[in-house]
Amino acid sequence: MQGNRVVLGFCFGGIGWLTLVSFGTSLAMGEPAVALQTSPPCPSENVARVYHPRPVLRLGSLNGCGTQQFPTFMRDAWYASALAGADQLGVISMNAHGQIVGTFLVQDGVGCVPRPFIWLPVGAYGLAAGAHDLMSYVAGTSASTPGYALDLTDDGLVVGGSGGIPEVTGSTCRATAWRLHTSAAMPHIEMIDLDPIATTPFRWSIAVAAEPFPDLKPVEIVGTGAKICDGFRTNAKFRLTGAAASTITDAQPSNFFNSYFVNGLRSWACDVVNGMAPVGSFDMPSPMSLAEHPPCPLDGPTIFGCAFPYWCGAQFYGSGLVEFRRDATFPHSISDGQITGVRSISQEGGMVAGFVEPHLGTCGQQGALWPYSEPGHARKLPSPNGFPGATAQRWRHMPSGCGTDVVLGWSTKYEPALGIIWSRCAGATDWDFCGWKAGSLTPSGTEGFEILQMYEINELGEVIVIVRDDVSAPSARGYYLAVFGKAGDFNHDWRIGAPDLSMLFNVWGSTQHMEQDLDQNGVVDALDLAILLQMWSDTERVPLRLPCGGTFCLPEIARAAPPCAGLELALAAFGYDCCADFRASVPTMDGPCLNAMCETMSAIIQFVGEE
Repeated sequence: MQGNRVVLGFCFGGIGWLTLVSFGTSLAMGEPAVALQTSPPCPSENVARVYHPRPVLRLGSLNGCGTQQFPTFMRDAWYASALAGADQLGVISMNAHGQIVGTFLVQDGVGCVPRPFIWLPVGAYGLAAGAHDLMSYVAGTSASTPGYALDLTDDGLVVGGSGGIPEVTGSTCRATAWRLHTSAAMPHIEMIDLDPIATTPFRWSIAVAAEPFPDLKPVEIVGTGAKICDGFRTNAKFRLTGAAASTITDAQPSNFFNSYFVNGLRSWACDVVNGMAPVGSFDMPSPMSLAEHPPCPLDGPTIFGCAFPYWCGAQFYGSGLVEFRRDATFPHSISDGQITGVRSISQEGGMVAGFVEPHLGTCGQQGALWPYSEPGHARKLPSPNGFPGATAQRWRHMPSGCGTDVVLGWSTKYEPALGIIWSRCAGATDWDFCGWKAGSLTPSGTEGFEILQMYEINELGEVIVIVRDDVSAPSARGYYLAVFGKAGDFNHDWRIGAPDLSMLFNVWGSTQHMEQDLDQNGVVDALDLAILLQMWSDTERVPLRLPCGGTFCLPEIARAAPPCAGLELALAAFGYDCCADFRASVPTMDGPCLNAMCETMSAIIQFVGEE
């Protein structure tokens, strides 16, 4: 530092940038004395790897089918990016009933059309269990109409957008809601335009979150919309009554160092719960060049930095905003690295999740938490070894006796984004979490099925995730919505026993069954059988467990095991009286012998099943 000039090192897209920025006062560089400390090393526990992805819905192909013009919504990076979807807006949401909404891509002969879906674990709203394209139930929409579902309430209100591709010139995307009526015997889905007055004030808009609890009226819905230029947007609020959408606040973050972009800052509201003010983030301007946008009242040069280069999480109020800071006691300026981002508020306890940028110039992000009432002081989460950056997506407070509090997130700074689970060890302090790479929790500990973004976790320890499959047969590869749950429990009764063995044999040799492919090599074979037999629990129900944090709750009622007549016949054909005898003999067989036996057993089981 010389006088009042500061030399700062920025990085963007892997390129180093040196930028000179003037300040009126001198500021000390480096970490302040009050900086948050790094958590102690996490313990190395020899815990059985019991997690594995169970596919729910194929979301899109690996190679995408969009165009360069629509990269944000139309290409495969929608599911694999560290930005996770609609440019920081998210992709998947789950309510208290285990119902899930999101967006999947449908091939229309020219490219891909994003469509909003709801997945139901059991029948509801007059719909059968399984996945449903929400647009297909609405009169007046066509198969080529784009739509996006980003959140849903506990009483069946889905919010998102429809009609266009946000953030492109001339977009016709408008914030949209779909109301699913709980009393309907037949499907009755009402589509509501949340922003019916185009360009007043938004050129395009999309709803990102809705108040989840139906007893809080009126329902609060928040999101973002474009003002001034298609690529620059601001926080927004919407009403179910069909009134014009509006900005929550036009206030800007304090001490914004580059006033030239006072009209170019982008902001979005990404979550709202329990009547609290919505949370979201600011960033500096669109990564697209200004030449790609219509004329805007923007002056001054674009300055690149670690987060374009100013990023700030915030609570949005009608009268202004409150920023989420790394540490409020340190001077707020470009030299202090006070870069933060926010992704969600927990439904229990008002915990905000996101990231901090600890050192300006190194571009490393770190998952972070804030109590909603303490936005000025972040609690950092340690990144697993080898991860150059991370963001926290959501905090989940578990019921008493069910493990401990869990934070979900993913890696940043490189693609694809890989899932991270943070949990608190027994006896740890409130903010002492350990981080684990999701892939390291699977039986094989490999990346055949890459677990990408992690969104929600239930009290059983099952996680809603995005999975990238690039090892199965080409026709099955792609991005999947999946449940990251108990490995080997194919019939979902929380036991590993004869029914699961029968189900594995039933798809023996398959290259399209992710759930049974426990070693993630692309085919169901003897290696998967070996893993299944090692995890055998037979009549004992075994809960999920993270390496740090204890076991989760078991469901009160277990599913009934399916009949195993085919398996019994298959075992008898080779002289086995029971599964125990077969398990004991497997280690003594060579590979070809075991594979031939299993293929024959598979044929017997399938034959019995078809009778």
